[in-house]
Amino acid sequence: MTFLNRKMLRSAQRKMKFASSIWLQVVSSVCLIGMAMTPGCTGIPSVIGDQILKEITITGPNTIEEGGTNYFGVVATYEDGSTMQVFTDLTWSIAEGPGTISDIGFYSAPETVAEETPVTLEVSLTQDGITRKANKSITIAKKIGHLPTLKIDGPDTVEAGNEATFTLIATSKDGETTDVTAQAIWSVYGGPGTFGQPGIFTAPSNITEETLTTLMANYTVNGTTLKFSKVITLTVKPVDPIPSKTLTALIVEGPDVIGEGETVTFTATATYDDETTADVTNEATWMVLENVGIIEAGEYQAPAGVTTDTPVTIEASINDKKANYKATLTSTGVKKISGQIYDASDKVVPGIVVKCSYNNLTYTTDASGYYSFRVPYGWSGTITPTPTSQYTFKPQNRTYENVKLNTPSQRYDAVTPDQPPKQNQTPVATQASLTTAMDTSINLTLSATDPDGDTLTYAVVTQPANGTLTGTAPNLIYIPNNGYTGSDSFSFKASDGTTDSLPAIISIQVESVPLPPIDDDEFVPPIGIPAPEFGITQTHHMYATAKYDFGNGPEAYRNAGDGPYTHYVDNTSSNATDSNNPFGTKDRPRRTIPTDYLKAGSVVEIHGGPYSAGILAMCGNGTKTAPVIFRGPSTGKKPILSGGVRLRGSYIIGENFDMSSAGLTWSTGAPISNAALRFCNIHGGGGLGLNVASFSGDPVKNIVVYKNKVYDKGNINSTTDEDATGIAVNAGVSYCWILDNEIYNTSGSGIQILAGSRSQMSTVHHIYVGRNHVYRTRQAGIWSKESVDSVFSQNTVHDVINTSWSPSKGMGFQYGPERLWIIFNHIYDCTFGVAAMSSSGGTGQEAFIVGNVIHDIHHANDGTGFFAPNSGWSNAGIMLVGVPKHYIVNNTIYNVDAGINSPGPNALYMENNIIANVTEANCQHVYIENSPNNSWMKNGLFYQNGQDVRIRWGSTKYTLGSFQSATGKATNCLNADPKFVNPAADDFHLQSSSPAINKGLTSQVFDRFQSIHGIDIRKDLESTKRPLGGAWDIGAYEFKQ
Repeated sequence: MTFLNRKMLRSAQRKMKFASSIWLQVVSSVCLIGMAMTPGCTGIPSVIGDQILKEITITGPNTIEEGGTNYFGVVATYEDGSTMQVFTDLTWSIAEGPGTISDIGFYSAPETVAEETPVTLEVSLTQDGITRKANKSITIAKKIGHLPTLKIDGPDTVEAGNEATFTLIATSKDGETTDVTAQAIWSVYGGPGTFGQPGIFTAPSNITEETLTTLMANYTVNGTTLKFSKVITLTVKPVDPIPSKTLTALIVEGPDVIGEGETVTFTATATYDDETTADVTNEATWMVLENVGIIEAGEYQAPAGVTTDTPVTIEASINDKKANYKATLTSTGVKKISGQIYDASDKVVPGIVVKCSYNNLTYTTDASGYYSFRVPYGWSGTITPTPTSQYTFKPQNRTYENVKLNTPSQRYDAVTPDQPPKQNQTPVATQASLTTAMDTSINLTLSATDPDGDTLTYAVVTQPANGTLTGTAPNLIYIPNNGYTGSDSFSFKASDGTTDSLPAIISIQVESVPLPPIDDDEFVPPIGIPAPEFGITQTHHMYATAKYDFGNGPEAYRNAGDGPYTHYVDNTSSNATDSNNPFGTKDRPRRTIPTDYLKAGSVVEIHGGPYSAGILAMCGNGTKTAPVIFRGPSTGKKPILSGGVRLRGSYIIGENFDMSSAGLTWSTGAPISNAALRFCNIHGGGGLGLNVASFSGDPVKNIVVYKNKVYDKGNINSTTDEDATGIAVNAGVSYCWILDNEIYNTSGSGIQILAGSRSQMSTVHHIYVGRNHVYRTRQAGIWSKESVDSVFSQNTVHDVINTSWSPSKGMGFQYGPERLWIIFNHIYDCTFGVAAMSSSGGTGQEAFIVGNVIHDIHHANDGTGFFAPNSGWSNAGIMLVGVPKHYIVNNTIYNVDAGINSPGPNALYMENNIIANVTEANCQHVYIENSPNNSWMKNGLFYQNGQDVRIRWGSTKYTLGSFQSATGKATNCLNADPKFVNPAADDFHLQSSSPAINKGLTSQVFDRFQSIHGIDIRKDLESTKRPLGGAWDIGAYEFKQ
């Protein structure tokens, strides 16, 4: 601070001329006896130069004890850089927190506070008509009294694998002692071992020699943390020998019938002398005794070219135990079903017309009463003798399911009308019990028996209470109510035309989505997306025959009926406790979920809930072959996790939970990689449903989000932009798979990728979004901001909600992501199908829109203004600005306000697309507003119900013919009916007469994708190989005979 020149001194004195002598005395006293409160107090302000007020700053302490009073000063800074301390023209207030402050800056804290309390002081100064304000945040602290001394009591040695109890004793100044074990934070410093709960130390079981370790206890009193440590010795514990068991039996199971060329699986199960069983399929030695086909690890490959039914014997052996399974190897060609018809005298009946439902075939029985039909391998259907005036037949018909073998000797009995009529007997309806998964429909066929063999009809008597029935009896479909689990039922009756049966009850159990073991060959990734190495096929069943060290040496995993586990948690059990219970069992479970880092191979089975701990961390240090798994039960009610859930560590899986939010995030000291979250329900509340991000700057890699349901996030009817996204991928994340999830009712996008800035764009790459079902989200279904080499494949997006601040977009991008591939998706009932809204903020150069089906894209009549027919910004099946180059290849666009729009300078390369039925008269099939010179169309098929195709290229409007003549750019493009199979039913497959067949070109984008991602995507969105004919078909579907 500088001294006043005379001019500034006179100015300062004029500003203070009204100050009383009392005020000067107060200031003086503060300077003399309160220096700690007002450091640097000078008594008279000093400035230099012209006093044009720039800013003010509050000076004073940052912390005040409860009951204390402190003075706070104000220093003014002027435009010429001079400063002075100001005492007048000040207005003081408290913006936040308790206490009082005088008009001269004395702040008084409350006499007591329950804990450290924040307070914000505010002051304003007006000089020469200029007003400036300043804030200062301070803290009211608890008064610190005498600090006690600490001591850890407990054993000096602990045997490996054992628990030991330690106590922390605090001794006050007057010698009074207090046990503060439970209030302390315990840790292990400089050695092995863990604390599962306060004071309970567990020594590791793998100690091979005496080892020193240091125990540390932190105890906080009056805001001050005290520490005390104790060094103990860990001693070696002999490991009991693992008891051996003897194989007593071996069983082989598999299919009874195998088609030529088929690959089927056989399993081998071993039984031991301790009555345990184990799957030994991979350990067994396999062979085919007839030397027909090849078998390895239970997988049998049948030979091709089988012409007759051939017996085959599969043998598995382990040590001296062998087991066989006999099956029949058959051709996959036609199968013969044959039989004869006999009368009451057991004589054959010729001349009867027998009908087969396969291709409506008929056969008239020959002189020996014989008939036969040839049907395809695997055929299902009925064979029915036709009644005559002379005969009816028992049975009336026969039903066949999945015919794989020749089926001879099918007898029918002819009944003559002159036989004495039998009294009609009442049919009997058959009861049944069925099971389906939550939100999964089930096909069912009602059945009944009739002693007379009469043809029966069926009728539903009572409807299910928790679902609906569709279809025509007896072939019905049961659809459970959305989100329902539990029991349901309905009743039906059967009628023979004369009498009705008594009602029979069909019981249906609707279960949570189960988690079966997943074999590598059962998971097929979406097109263009590589299968993740971790997170899909690994389950807790991998530990069925493994061993785990619970502290007394390796032993078999525990099993409470839902597969192997090491830790069992159920806070609803009356026997639940964490006391001396680090693992828990079904009979004595833990009350809380372990939060320390669990070792490889740990499986935590969780029941009950809710579990609420603010942020609930599930931590584990797994390996690729021994992951750590936190899981709810495979069936039944999922455990409720009411706080935010975070997975921490590596090679870790969370599954089967019910929660409101989850995170796969890397914070400082809390890493995450090689992690999966699957089979969970994430719903309720605002904010993100699932967030994948790095908050530390460290990379987050190899993350799998699989088969979750995310719904009811935020208020979809809110008039403000809540932006509660279903699944978000943020800066620092790479190689992230978001697969087979269902997302709906979110007030933000369903799935969004965003690095947050251009500088972070390179940290977000290889994000794979595949086969998700997204609907009733606001703004966008699936969206990318800054990212590199991401793929959106085979997703279904529809019914995205329009808002006044952001239109409804099926999927797309902004801020210039690099090499985003939008491939083989199904998008409908939105304002925009695929949209790119801008490139600002990113550095991307290319985007690819390939093989998508886009239909029913129309503007919302809600006044939001996204419909502008004379602008390339208007809504369309595809509307693109942003990155310099867009490749639009083999898409089918139907029933849209406009086909393809582009208002920007970016180039569009359009090949093999179908655009049909543009519904707005003033809109175009293609509108390239500002980049006509560097865009092209090739091998496109356009249709407008026999009318002219509408193209706007720059400022000029054309028909297809006039455009070709004027520009030469629509090479091999057609105006013709694409002849979809049934567009009214959203079936855009091609009829055999479609002009789109074999009229496409071979686009270079498929080579480009393979060079970047190493995967061949020369397919349509149903994975049909392309091309099947002599050339590519135009549009999203390849024609199949």
